[in-house]
Amino acid sequence: MGTLNKCFLAYLPMLLVCCGSVIAGSTTPPSKTTIPPSNTTLLPLTTVSSLNSSDQFLPSGWEDMCKVNGINQNNVYFQCKIETAHSGIWRLDTLRDWITSSTFQYHFHLYCSDWSNVSIPWPVKALHLVSLKVHECLITDFLSESSFGENTSTAGIPDQLINLKFLNSEILIDIFRLVTYMSNIAKMSKDFICGHEETIVNVALQNITYKFDDSDIMNFLGSFDEEVSAPNETTPSPVNNGNKIMDVGKTFLDDNRKIQYKCDYSKLKYIDQSISATKSRYHIDVLTENSFFKEVRVYNMSRTRMTLLNSKFKTWWMDFPKLEYLDLSYNYIDMFDLDTTAVAWDLPLLHVNVSHNNITRITTNYISKLAKLSPVLILNLEGNPFHCDCSPDMESVVDLVQNDDVWKKKLYSPYAYIRNLKCATPKSAQGKTFISLTKADLSCEMISYAPIIILSAVVVFLMVIITVMARYRREIQILTYTRFHVILPCQPHDSYQNKMYDAFVSYSSENEGWVRKTFQALEEEDHGKGYNGYNFRFCLHQRDFIAGKTIFDNVIDSVEASHHTVIILSKYFLNSHWCMYEFQEAFQQSIMERKRHLIVVLMEDIPEAEMPKELKRCLKTFTYIRKDDAIFHDRLIYALAFKGQKPVAENPVEPETPPIAMEDKISELNGFYNIGLDSDDVTV
Repeated sequence: MGTLNKCFLAYLPMLLVCCGSVIAGSTTPPSKTTIPPSNTTLLPLTTVSSLNSSDQFLPSGWEDMCKVNGINQNNVYFQCKIETAHSGIWRLDTLRDWITSSTFQYHFHLYCSDWSNVSIPWPVKALHLVSLKVHECLITDFLSESSFGENTSTAGIPDQLINLKFLNSEILIDIFRLVTYMSNIAKMSKDFICGHEETIVNVALQNITYKFDDSDIMNFLGSFDEEVSAPNETTPSPVNNGNKIMDVGKTFLDDNRKIQYKCDYSKLKYIDQSISATKSRYHIDVLTENSFFKEVRVYNMSRTRMTLLNSKFKTWWMDFPKLEYLDLSYNYIDMFDLDTTAVAWDLPLLHVNVSHNNITRITTNYISKLAKLSPVLILNLEGNPFHCDCSPDMESVVDLVQNDDVWKKKLYSPYAYIRNLKCATPKSAQGKTFISLTKADLSCEMISYAPIIILSAVVVFLMVIITVMARYRREIQILTYTRFHVILPCQPHDSYQNKMYDAFVSYSSENEGWVRKTFQALEEEDHGKGYNGYNFRFCLHQRDFIAGKTIFDNVIDSVEASHHTVIILSKYFLNSHWCMYEFQEAFQQSIMERKRHLIVVLMEDIPEAEMPKELKRCLKTFTYIRKDDAIFHDRLIYALAFKGQKPVAENPVEPETPPIAMEDKISELNGFYNIGLDSDDVTV
């Protein structure tokens, strides 16, 4: 029951559109408001002593609770005190029948004790009733006349009510009638929806609370379990009234927009809907959807727990063109947006009270907008918890409020009070006015941004260095070794083996010119300081193969006598049987020595489909260098050089046997394999 009750309480502020006003409230005790009094002027009253008994004015049985307070011309004023014993006797329908033929205009002020109840159905129409004020009463039968004006005995009653006030009271809602109202809002009669649109001047629905009858709630909850049988079926089907009612609530806003008529309140000047805890966020939208308020001067929505400012208030002149005072004080609004186009309209000056809300920030630009709008709007910002921190915006505000020349200008003069607004935070500025603030109060002094800037620059620099080192760590290792003769601590050290050659170079005759130029130049360079005190020495077959040995023996011996084998990989290399044989020997040597014996120099791009399986695996496992690499020379030196501590030992003895001539190689191979070869085929 509690959940359902909350659900309907959420919808009620949108549903009960009374005189264009949505009734809503809370049990908050009444408090003093800042709304200007209405301008209703009462004529002098005839003294009660000169009157006859009130019996002639009131239904039988009312004389004990209602007394004539005065008569002025044809207006009679009653003050009724509804005690517990009189609860339920004061009924609008009874009064309506009694005064229909009267020649007096009736004014009632009802006071209830112990929440005695009175019956007042909307739209509060009774011939000759012009004023009704209800104070601390339980109002019943509020929706009992939802078919008002449609083929009923109440049809044709003209608008006569001028003043309607419900103060600190409760409205008892029949939940079944509420659902009917929700479901048929678009079909309701204009008399019921608009009320006294032609005569009403003052409407005050202040501190109103809704209440459901407990028995109605239990009956309503019981209806959720009702069952009906469909035609031609024997098994009952449950009727889910709960879902049906929730659907009605969801479509209420759309149904409200389908109302075919407008309520034109031609005399309404004063609306008070203050002190409410249940105002819907759509309250103003529902209020203005089908109504015109062309004469409203005062609108009070203070203490309604409003958190967001409805867009209708930003363009107030569209729905309230003559509004002069809008009270939104003591709410939770954190921003009052301004529409500067208001100055383009011919509007009366509007005073908007947003004091004691939750506005914490103000800027010079906002103050400038307020000044521009001052011919049509004055905003009261007092009592808001402004945060006076050390920010550029707040420093600008302090400079502005302390500039006396600005506040002498006509546009700024209505906002001179801004200079005396008080800070709520921080503690150093708490309670101080804007005009008295100093930078010390804002905690701005002794703040130096230089260390922050320097630290930020250092952090950025380090991040750049780390990123570069992570991305190019291999290149950095190579260049520090080849250019500056430094071995970084993170580099692995080689295990030294005393061999005759640094590398055996395997290549095709098509690449011979480039090989001689490159590797003989490396041999001639002085690497004594940077590469552990020795120069490079390479085994080139046209120069270093030993005469008298077979090609096979020379290849095997040269690979074993070298720290590395450098493969000059090109398409010519792949087409040479001897080059591929040398590759196989070097590959086996790498496996035997368990180290990266092979170094591949990639002369050109070769499709993987054209490579042997072992060579493709080799390129993924061993070092390879592209000929067109920007630091090719450094990469080659780094790959060939020994990076470690070399033990003291004698250099290997070089053979004194002269190298075999090319013609002798060809003759030897032709004799061994009994095949015809030319010089291209024996290049290794």
